[in-house]
Amino acid sequence: MRSNLSPVRGRCRAWRPAPKPDGHPSGHESGSCRVCWQPCFADRSPGTEFCTQCWLLLAAHPAGRVRSGLASRRDVPLDVLEDLVHEMSAPVAFSARGHLDQITARENRRDTNDRSGSES
Repeated sequence: MRSNLSPVRGRCRAWRPAPKPDGHPSGHESGSCRVCWQPCFADRSPGTEFCTQCWLLLAAHPAGRVRSGLASRRDVPLDVLEDLVHEMSAPVAFSARGHLDQITARENRRDTNDRSGSES
C-alpha cells in the first residue's frame, strides 16, 4: 500500500546558503538561484519549519534582508530572535525588536488572563 504522506513532511523547508564558486554574483533572493541556495531536508526543530542549523546559518547571513525576513517569521526560535535584536543592522534589529515585543505582549496578556481566571 502506498502512503499518501509526503516524504518531506516533517523536514526542514529552508533554503540554506550554498558554497558559491568564485566569480558568481551574490545577492540573489532565497531559493531563486540554485548556485547561491540549496534546499535543506534535515529534521525540523520542534514547533518550527526549519532545522536548528538553518536557523543559525540564516541568522548569520551577510544579507540584511535575509536576517530581517528571518526575524519576522512567526516560528523563529526565541534564542535566534534575541540574538537578532542586538544586530548591528538597524532594520534587522528593528524587525526583531518589534516581533519580540509582540511575543512578550501576547505572553503578558495570557498570564493576566490566567491569573484573573484563577481568582474566580
